[in-house]
Amino acid sequence: MGYNALHDQTNRCGFVKRAAGWVFVMALCFSMAASAQDMIGEDATGDTIESTPLPVRLWMPESLIVTQDAASEVFGAQMTSFAEANPETLAELRIKRDSNAGPGSLITTLRSASAVAHGALPHLTLVRRADLVALVRDGLVDPMPARAASLLGDMPLAMGELGRVDGVLYGIPYLAEFKHLAYSESASAPETWSFDSVIDARFAYQFPAQNAGINDVLYAQYQAGAEDPPLNEPLMLTEDPLRDLFDYVQRGVRGQVLDPGALQYAGTSAYADDVISGALPAGVLTSTEYLRARAAGSTLLFAPLPTANGSPAAVVDAWMWVIPTAEADEQERTVDMLFYLMDPRRQMEFAQATGALPTTRTALNDFFDVRYDAFAARVFSRALIPITADSRDAVVMRAIQNAVAAILAGETDAESALDAVLAR
Repeated sequence: MGYNALHDQTNRCGFVKRAAGWVFVMALCFSMAASAQDMIGEDATGDTIESTPLPVRLWMPESLIVTQDAASEVFGAQMTSFAEANPETLAELRIKRDSNAGPGSLITTLRSASAVAHGALPHLTLVRRADLVALVRDGLVDPMPARAASLLGDMPLAMGELGRVDGVLYGIPYLAEFKHLAYSESASAPETWSFDSVIDARFAYQFPAQNAGINDVLYAQYQAGAEDPPLNEPLMLTEDPLRDLFDYVQRGVRGQVLDPGALQYAGTSAYADDVISGALPAGVLTSTEYLRARAAGSTLLFAPLPTANGSPAAVVDAWMWVIPTAEADEQERTVDMLFYLMDPRRQMEFAQATGALPTTRTALNDFFDVRYDAFAARVFSRALIPITADSRDAVVMRAIQNAVAAILAGETDAESALDAVLAR
């Protein structure tokens, strides 16, 4: 049963059109006919009673639903199945813009509804790490109930840390993403993915180096210099990993492995199409860009980010389920919905439809292909979580990024850059 059938049954659901055209707000109700009206039954004495289905409101980012037809069908089927199994619950889905800027976006609407229309808040919604931290600080999401915390048992350690703020669990990671190399079959790959091997093989690739925000590629490469990168410890300036990174960038520019033009790219999307088409032989892509390309027929190969010793390293972000409502009875049925959606089979199906990665070990075990699944699992086992933009770690990381940018641009050499950063 698809969207049209559900629309016909409820007669309350569909797209909303504004004067500017089709906008990024869509309401879809996935209740079956039996749950869209009062339920009639009998109590223990045989008297007739009526009960009204209790709502569970979900908000989803449009990039996961509207722009992905397969994802829309999969999620619709899952919600239909939930409605059939839970006639006492009225499930409602609203699609919001991903961006947190402007009216109608998910984060902006959360803030405004919390202030003036608390009853309109979702019971469950998806946000990224940066938005989770901001929402927690503003008191707009609640800690996860204890029952929900058990979902972390099937996840790598980094996933649990993604959902925690100041040690408290607020989010359950659902769909993950990290950056890695992608390259054409014709490219001459090095024997390993260490800095030295990549330079020796003259393996040229593109990466986003624009000094705006926190560069998670450089962060992962720097932290990989530590034997066991800490998840909760402050980011420190350490001489040997800095020297390895700065020397690699300098040798990369001189050997035409790294392009100073990378300074114009703030993200991978600016050149991803060129990597996928083969116009660029290699480049750093997100796992989502890579998996969507492969699903569309690309034969791109994958590899970890180059690091000093060649071991996989990455910063992992995720869409996480959070609960913006505090009422205990609402949280209980919300957690029921959360467990339903986090079922490994359902999670795997939706992740495959979106191109994102599932966060549970069970779902990842048979997700794409044996080699890529094992690669992603290894990355997850050592993954870092994103740096918060206004944290002390961000100040340290920007100093490293400034130095790398100067080396790429030919404004300084590796040794001078090292001295300058360590002198901070």
